[in-house]
Order: sequence, then C-alpha cells, then structure tokens
Amino acid sequence: MDPGNSERLAAKLRAHGDAVKLALYPGLDHRKLVGALSPYLTFLAPVLRDCIAFINKVAPSTR
Repeated sequence: MDPGNSERLAAKLRAHGDAVKLALYPGLDHRKLVGALSPYLTFLAPVLRDCIAFINKVAPSTR
C-alpha cells in the first residue's frame, strides 16, 4: 500500500499551518481500513479506537 496521497495531503496542510497527525496502518488498503472500523474487524488495526479517541478530543462532551 502506498500512503503517498495521505503523506502529500498532510504536508500541504502542515504548509498552511494546520496541525496534522498522520496515522498509517501498514498492510491496509482503503477497503481494509474501512473494514477495521467494524467492531468485528478491529484486529486488523486500531482504526476504530483511533477515530473514537480523535472525536473525544475535538468534540465537546454532551455528557
């Protein structure tokens, strides 16, 4: 899997002053990355956990 597009996007965002954390999941293509969002396929990569952590960090709590 070639993460080139993700790396180029991250570089462009950084060049404009945006804070970027690029998460790469070796061995996962787009299909497997989306699949890893399923609770049944979390063994593929920690994509779901990372997305939840990001949302909890940037979204205001409604609890």
